[in-house]
Amino acid sequence: MSRPQLLLVALTLASPVARAQPTLPAALAEHVTPPTPVAAAMKPMSAVQTRNSLLTALHAADSPLDSRDVVALSGSQAVRLTDSNSSAVLSKPTLIAERVGKVATQVAFPGSYWSKVSATPVKAAFVLPTRFTAFTTQGGQPVNFNIVLAVLDALHYDAGTGRFMGRLAMALVNSANRDDNSALTHEVPVLLAAEAADITPIPLLFTALNAPREVHLSVLSPTDPYAVHAMTALNHGPDSIVMPIRRPDIEVRPVSSLIRGLGLEETTVVIRIAETQGRKGQEVALQTTRGSIAPSPVALDESGTGVAKLRSAGIGSAQITATDSPFHDGHGKVEFAWPVAFALATLLGGIVGALLRKDARQHPLGSILIGILAATVVCVAHAVGVNTQAWGTPSGGAGEGLFFFVAAVAGFSGREVMSKLLSADKK
Repeated sequence: MSRPQLLLVALTLASPVARAQPTLPAALAEHVTPPTPVAAAMKPMSAVQTRNSLLTALHAADSPLDSRDVVALSGSQAVRLTDSNSSAVLSKPTLIAERVGKVATQVAFPGSYWSKVSATPVKAAFVLPTRFTAFTTQGGQPVNFNIVLAVLDALHYDAGTGRFMGRLAMALVNSANRDDNSALTHEVPVLLAAEAADITPIPLLFTALNAPREVHLSVLSPTDPYAVHAMTALNHGPDSIVMPIRRPDIEVRPVSSLIRGLGLEETTVVIRIAETQGRKGQEVALQTTRGSIAPSPVALDESGTGVAKLRSAGIGSAQITATDSPFHDGHGKVEFAWPVAFALATLLGGIVGALLRKDARQHPLGSILIGILAATVVCVAHAVGVNTQAWGTPSGGAGEGLFFFVAAVAGFSGREVMSKLLSADKK
């Protein structure tokens, strides 16, 4: 690692602001190199003229340099600028950076400003809180400029890659004249970094003002809030902006919003993420506050759709949550109601079936009691799908008419239907 890079690391570790920022990956930090002079003609200036011009641009009268956070390029080294070393450091054209704030500031730019890199209007642009001062190749007075980051396209899910893609633009902007496109005497490399992101190109090299460059980001699963950090060799630590994220929603659509409680009914729950079409096998975890839902996770098909079954338990509301980290959680609701109609159909069917027995006249109360008990057991078994053959109807079917029929058959058969049920379970 070169001496300027070692100095940069030392400044980064020493800065309270830097310690509050996320650390840049070591591999990327290698790209943070000092600016180099640009081979371009510039009107010769004396050391005194150069020094006075730079001090004037720095507004040295506002406060002493010792009390400010100013770094200047001296040869190939970045040094802290003080009142005692300013004459030597500023005696020839150089690049100066001064920390003028703590966080990036959102500003409005004319829509045409970013037309070189974006066909649509830019909604958000941010001025980073470091002001740079440098000469242009036209000579004369130095100019103050800032690094401006603009969000061209928020991070959004791309089904083709299974990643979140986004676009930024960066430019060096004269704080007094945004239309200034002067060439600089020093090349300014700027590094962008973000958590687990592929960024191209890095670093960005600027040799002129008002020359926006486009940046592409690719992230597998961004976390909220998602920060993008910019850094130069003259920064103590990275400056950050928050990159907006457009996450697809997970749709949770129960086929029935009201079912019988106490485990007596289930409903199909459709899970869909429209943006995952063509990515068969995407898995979504399902949870419910009441009852049980399966399968979980559920795998989506080519259309981005999956199907699960929710079985009731108890009485009340079941809140279904579908989770897949890159997407917004999906929510659905199903009410588990008291099975009043089921109970009445079972009771009446059991009584009617019992009264149809030959021995009903001899033992009416006993027959009715046995009929009701048999009907209850068989109808519950039918509702939860215990067996499909014992009473000749498909298990799990719904409807009061069907339950009445099953209950009547059970009430009429009495103990015999229980024997059939038990023997069917053994097979």
